Amino acid sequence: SLSEFKPQYFNFKNRNKFLSVGRLTKQKNFSFLVNSFSILVKRFKQITLTIIGENAEEEELLKKLIIKKNLQNNVFLLGYKKDINNLYKDYDCFILSSLYEDPGAVLIEAANNFLPIISSDCPSGPKEILEYGKNGFLFKTNDQNDFLKVFEEYINAPENELKNKILSLGKKIEEYTSANHCNDLITILKKNL
Repeated sequence: SLSEFKPQYFNFKNRNKFLSVGRLTKQKNFSFLVNSFSILVKRFKQITLTIIGENAEEEELLKKLIIKKNLQNNVFLLGYKKDINNLYKDYDCFILSSLYEDPGAVLIEAANNFLPIISSDCPSGPKEILEYGKNGFLFKTNDQNDFLKVFEEYINAPENELKNKILSLGKKIEEYTSANHCNDLITILKKNL
């Protein structure tokens, strides 16, 4: 959280290692990401995408798609990891490609680890958490052209812009902490007792 903010977290020189997290389901829309990366690697040769998540109904489809698009050196399926909190530091940016969320716990996790975020503007949560682009980069859900445009905006963003987005996001996610929810609940209970 912001209380643990340390300047060394803000190193935006490298923008090559992308992370996405979620069960391998249609909802998470990872095939969209794989297809998009097949275009992006032609321009940005060094980029990689790591997908961490429980193997589910789309696992085989994604494995085949990675091979078909010849992305074995760029896109990696790591399967389920019990504690991924210590893995975030190995990545430069978090991508959420979901068709819908509820509300987007992985975004909050990524934000707690000071990662810039590129997210679909899907219902319900990401737009609000990223405050319509103030705290991250939003693209139209399932719109590849818009994703590619927004990806490039992230790549070309000045370091200061990324730092400001993360600081702003840090303030926003404090609204989602357990302590904050408890205080809200106490307020509601007091009003109704």
